[in-house]
Amino acid sequence: MLQRDFFPKIVDLFRTCKGLGDMDGLHKIFRLVKAIILLNSAAIFDKIFSDDFILDIIGVLEYDPEDRNVQNHSAFLKEHAVFKEAIPIRNASVVSKIHQTYRICYIKDVILPKGLDEATLASLNAIINANNAFVVCLLKDDTSFMQRLFATMRSSNISAESKRELVLFLREFCTVSSSLQPAQRMQLSRDLASRGVFDIISDVLRSQEKVLVSAGTDILHYLTQDPNLLRSYIANHEESSREGISLLGLLIEGIATDFGGEMLCQFLEILKVLLDGCTADTVTQCRDFIELFYEKCFDKLINIIESSRVEEYSAKLEILYNICELLCFCARHHPYKIK
Repeated sequence: MLQRDFFPKIVDLFRTCKGLGDMDGLHKIFRLVKAIILLNSAAIFDKIFSDDFILDIIGVLEYDPEDRNVQNHSAFLKEHAVFKEAIPIRNASVVSKIHQTYRICYIKDVILPKGLDEATLASLNAIINANNAFVVCLLKDDTSFMQRLFATMRSSNISAESKRELVLFLREFCTVSSSLQPAQRMQLSRDLASRGVFDIISDVLRSQEKVLVSAGTDILHYLTQDPNLLRSYIANHEESSREGISLLGLLIEGIATDFGGEMLCQFLEILKVLLDGCTADTVTQCRDFIELFYEKCFDKLINIIESSRVEEYSAKLEILYNICELLCFCARHHPYKIK
């Protein structure tokens, strides 16, 4: 199958049947290609998911005999699912992997969501994770790319739309970094911190746009893999923060603002991580952060509860619940401070 020009011949046959409108032939080719995918062969996947074949394979999968309507997956991928580069990526291998990953995800989640067995699904997920790791590793080690990314994000001349695209890109970058090994993720967090990511996130959390704030909290949550990075940043910038609101203050504002359930949970989880998890190596930084939290923020949380009127409870119920949960967390972990 791999040595006799099998797949070029399948593609030629598919194009001929499509040109003739031979639905019976197209249905047979669909069954054949689906069966080939279910063989779950790494060598076959390398072939059919390559740039030379993947769009034709997707074209074949438009002709499911069990679906009366012919789908337009390949047209959608060509015309609408266009990868928009927030910062131009000059490495062609990275761009190719990004396209391939999106198309494999599309096959898995849209075209054949119920047609794959668990073993094949696991193999496709493994390819996706490997591709993500490949992309992240090359981009994070691309000094020119990272410099351009952070220089643009810090620029005072950046448009609101460009800033939004870059923040969303950075969130996606952090999300796919979950494919890396733990040590690599920790090193990436340190690299991002050294490039000034916390300054950027502090600015993002001041935004009035919920999508940006959500992306900022997602990035910050990723960076708490090494919580001491964030603790140190907060301690060093508490007194010099722009507009008088430090990053810690923005986190407190976040937990007290009606952003919605998922974002409230993100703010809560970030604060919990910062207030917990002290080790022998980080005990000093952790202790300093805890002192700062109780000095600057604890009374503010109490005041929010005390100042809430009964008639406001229904509107602020989720906020008050999260604040109470954080206070209970503090009582369990720092009883000496609560007293």
